[in-house]
Amino acid sequence: MEIAVRILVFLIALLSISARAETMAHPYFFKLEKDGKASYLLGTIHMGVGAKELPEIILQALETSPLFASELNNETAARLAPGSSPIPQTFPADVKARLRQRGLPGNLIAFASPQVLCDYYQYWEGIEEGKNLDMELEELALAKGKARLELDEVELSRKLVRETIGQCHIEELVRSLSPQDAKLGYEKWVHESLGAYKLGAMESSTPSAADDAAYQIGARNAAWIVKLKAAHEQGAFINVGYQHLGGEHGLLELLKAEGFSVRRLNVNQTVPKGSP
Repeated sequence: MEIAVRILVFLIALLSISARAETMAHPYFFKLEKDGKASYLLGTIHMGVGAKELPEIILQALETSPLFASELNNETAARLAPGSSPIPQTFPADVKARLRQRGLPGNLIAFASPQVLCDYYQYWEGIEEGKNLDMELEELALAKGKARLELDEVELSRKLVRETIGQCHIEELVRSLSPQDAKLGYEKWVHESLGAYKLGAMESSTPSAADDAAYQIGARNAAWIVKLKAAHEQGAFINVGYQHLGGEHGLLELLKAEGFSVRRLNVNQTVPKGSP
């Protein structure tokens, strides 16, 4: 019964995707070939784009690939996220007022962890919109009964969560950044980061030195290669943040060094049935 439900969810999702009004013209989507086998690599952005915006070729590749590989699966990511408060938390009146002005609902303010509230305060419009390409792709893969592979080691991910999310203190953030300025900051992110992602320029896929240092992108890429080589033997659809792709220590160059043919696919191409 569970398999039948997953297949139904997958078919419904495909129908909704086929009805999309606009698709990405230049996705970070690559075919990897070695030893007569093929895998697919998609660079994603973690917010602001949904599966309905993907060209058909990407969904075809997911359909034909036995294995779905991603940085972390949804269950692991949920376990690592800072937990909610078991009892309502209180904030000073000025902080609570600014949280409400930003649009955050009262139950979220009361029970979400302070670290999570930091993200919500800065990116509320995008979170409320609900577009999360990584989660949507994994749900499609699960509905089709794909095997899954996590590229990151859980302990490293836990460390990164502590070092990045844990640095934010919600009261300090709210008092230093007005709701209006937080909204303007999100709009700037949409214009610059999300806009660059949708344009698909390869120079945008190289992380800044600050991001590489904060998220250990180069080191994680190097650690992933062993897993990616094994995943390729099965025929994998690989889903990672697009800033893992470019640069000297990006996945594209690392895969080429391992003897892979790496080719960016045109959105008008199709994936043959039975491939990889």
